[in-house]
Amino acid sequence: MNNILAFNIANPSEVALQIASRVKARRLELDLTQEGLATRAGVKFATYRRFEQTGEISLRGLLQ
Repeated sequence: MNNILAFNIANPSEVALQIASRVKARRLELDLTQEGLATRAGVKFATYRRFEQTGEISLRGLLQ
C-alpha cells in the first residue's frame, strides 16, 4: 500500500526534503515544468524552485 503520509525521518529538515521530492516526482509524472506548476499553484517560480531544491516553503505556499 502506497501511503504518501508515511515518512522515514530523523528531523524536520529531512521531512521537508522528502515532501519536496514527492512533489517533484508528481510534477514530473504530470509532465509539468517547475514554472508551470508554480503558475498553477499561484506561487512565484523562484519560491517553487527553492522548495524543490531545499524543501523550504511557507506553509501557505505548500498548501496552495
